[in-house]
Amino acid sequence: MTSTKTQLQSFHDKFQGKKIKHCRILGNTLNFGYDSLGICCSSTLPHAPVLCNTDLVKRGSFHKDDFIQYLLEIMYGNQCDGICTGCEALEEFVFEGFDYGSMQLNHIIWNNFRGCNSRCVYCTENNSKILESYTAYKIAEDLYQEGFLAENTKIDFGGGEPTMLPNLKDYLQFGYDHHWRQTINTSGILFSQDIYDGLSQGVSVQISPDAGTRQTYQKVKRCDCFDRVWNHIGRYCDYPDQVSVKYIVFSWNSSQEDLDGFVAQCKKHGVKRVVVSGEGSAIFGSAADGYTWEFGEREEAACAYLIQECLNNGLAVYFSSGNFSKTIQKRVLQKLSDFLKDSQTENKSGLYIFGMGSNGKMLCDALMEANIPMNGFLDNAPEKWEQSYHGLACQRLAGMPREPRGIPKDSSILISNENFRPVLEQLKQEGFQRIHIFHV
Repeated sequence: MTSTKTQLQSFHDKFQGKKIKHCRILGNTLNFGYDSLGICCSSTLPHAPVLCNTDLVKRGSFHKDDFIQYLLEIMYGNQCDGICTGCEALEEFVFEGFDYGSMQLNHIIWNNFRGCNSRCVYCTENNSKILESYTAYKIAEDLYQEGFLAENTKIDFGGGEPTMLPNLKDYLQFGYDHHWRQTINTSGILFSQDIYDGLSQGVSVQISPDAGTRQTYQKVKRCDCFDRVWNHIGRYCDYPDQVSVKYIVFSWNSSQEDLDGFVAQCKKHGVKRVVVSGEGSAIFGSAADGYTWEFGEREEAACAYLIQECLNNGLAVYFSSGNFSKTIQKRVLQKLSDFLKDSQTENKSGLYIFGMGSNGKMLCDALMEANIPMNGFLDNAPEKWEQSYHGLACQRLAGMPREPRGIPKDSSILISNENFRPVLEQLKQEGFQRIHIFHV
């Protein structure tokens, strides 16, 4: 049998320096599924691409070479209408090559358990008892010992409801042992002391009430836990920078009453970070799938309205663009155009992005796609001051000259930094007032 290194070299020799169809997520992510291992967490296809079934992991014999061999099969297939065809993340670009020694994963997803205490209408999970297919963190530890998990690996909890896992503490401890970032997606129906304790150790939690009124919550979640969930959100918000509250928009929850109610609940319970997303089955599915809700122009307007109201109330907003097609993302941002530019004022002082890192560039790309003009970047890093992106220069903020040579204080500033608080305080001290934290 041909060795993995030989197979990898063969692919390398065939495609290096040539354009291939590929996704920059492939080769970096391992999704530990209940019945199969996934190679990404794509939401732009009805089903995320499958790497293989779980036979190997259940036998405790899944290794780096297994991953690479399955990856190569998928990559070869993608050159001629393979499994990833139709996904917007699949791009055509020049392949720079592979090196076996440096290939590592930097993102793992615990999706190997089923069972939930909520009954979200858009979710197929109907089991109220938690079922763990295999102990995924033990497999991940083996991969780490092989040198296949990077030192900056990120962990996401997917699957069923993690607060129902009897060994949740063990999964968390695995992340603590390696000093990795961990994000837990939970219904919020149960309050977890393990999660609460983890917030002080860098764990993040994300909860999706998807409603601003009790009636809508009951309709969407099919349980009566609206007040309980928001109270638990408030308790977790003892560590507000570690808590994100998500709103998955679709036709059942897109009324202004619900959107306003959601913002009010966030303010009441000390929420600082909000994620705005769209319901994937309505966006990427079809009427034949049997869904009784939709995502259309009204829902696009609802996303724009919710983002604007959250920003107006000082909340950091993460526009979860991965759950939208690029066309929908563009239309939502276009609806936000006047707000972001402050073009309704006579003094059009401009729009700047603070942070010229990957987040800032992604935000710039999205705004440019929506034809929203920008004046440039701001950054504190000296190495960025001589750089430009899409023709937009980067300027220093510290020691910035005063007007008229400097940036007018009524300019709009979008902070793209993940750690936004120091930047927010710096901008306020400089006299800026139109400051928003906005990620895509």
